[in-house]
Amino acid sequence: MVHIAIALLLVAVSSAYAQQHYPAKTLRLVVPLVAGGPTDILARLIAQPLSEKLSQQVVVENRPGAGGNIGAEMVAKSAPDGYTLFMGTSGPMSINISLYPKLGYDPLCDFAPVILAASAPFAVVVHPSLPVSNIKQLIALTKARPDQLNFGAVPGNAAHLATELFKSMAGVQMVFVPYKAATPANTDLVAGQIQLSFASTPGAMPLVKAGRLMALAISSAKRITKLPDLPTIAESGVAGYEASV
Repeated sequence: MVHIAIALLLVAVSSAYAQQHYPAKTLRLVVPLVAGGPTDILARLIAQPLSEKLSQQVVVENRPGAGGNIGAEMVAKSAPDGYTLFMGTSGPMSINISLYPKLGYDPLCDFAPVILAASAPFAVVVHPSLPVSNIKQLIALTKARPDQLNFGAVPGNAAHLATELFKSMAGVQMVFVPYKAATPANTDLVAGQIQLSFASTPGAMPLVKAGRLMALAISSAKRITKLPDLPTIAESGVAGYEASV
């Protein structure tokens, strides 16, 4: 299971620094993805009450690019003074080390985990024009039309890997369309440029409720309370499937 966590740059705090009042100035909460996506929304939901709790402003700063590596490297190389927080998503903190030949940071040594912020499953969403209403029908259609359905995701991120896992376990072939962020992928899905996406539930469900997308299943092991009528992928015919972000 992949989680989103906040990580604080690991520092060796001197005794002189420890005696100072902390925090004494504005803090940065760096998000390694574009504004408007689920991770960015979550960061802003955290920043406001954190600002009130610390009596200092916590500013969300978006530094997207290279699957999250640009933001992660910037935080890893920032001043070790405790004023830079990182919204450590699955890409830069666990996946990218196996995808990129060289990272400008060490996800294990350059960061210390502070708290798990959220964990959420993906929703399998399709364009309403696709002639399917459940996962079994999607699998049947995909097997009848191999490599004709397109799915969108950020290369190497959790949604991409969750879709590849589904392809492998269901024995289907689909065409991967890479995006720089989840938001433009959702935009193209609504426009019918792609047919399918494993989207985060916070980002996808408002579009489903508005009738602009259709949800087929949820990727968690069990149904979730907020979407009790949406079946899991596992109970829809792909036994043992589970993925979260």
